[in-house]
Amino acid sequence: MPLSTLKAHASNLGYTMCNLRDVTQIRKTLRKAADFFGGHVDTLTNSGSIVAPYWKDGKTMEGPETLDQWKAYIEANLTAPFTASQACIPYMKGTREKNINEAGPYTIHVSSFCAYVSDPNQEGYASTKVEELSLTQLMAIAC
Repeated sequence: MPLSTLKAHASNLGYTMCNLRDVTQIRKTLRKAADFFGGHVDTLTNSGSIVAPYWKDGKTMEGPETLDQWKAYIEANLTAPFTASQACIPYMKGTREKNINEAGPYTIHVSSFCAYVSDPNQEGYASTKVEELSLTQLMAIAC
């Protein structure tokens, strides 16, 4: 793509960051994104997560101190994709009517091979990735 074309499209780009453990921030961020795209969302990709598969500091599930890490995995790896998907539904409605001859809108959840094959001490990470696959299947049925 020529540089002049790239500059012409630069006004259609944007980015922001939010805390995946803060439901209010997720909703606010997605509302801003939908506004940026003219009040609609065609595609949502849930790819953010806590990616460290093992408990911190070599801990195991036996240690009660891993409960806070467990909660962090649940919030970032499972609640965040659910919340983001939920927040986008109003902005995705009507998109299909506008593009009746095309598929969509789309929600993509990025999981991990750890959902199928995991190692010891990955209970927090792996179980959220299994549930993310389940969430994807259930959303496909419901939406």
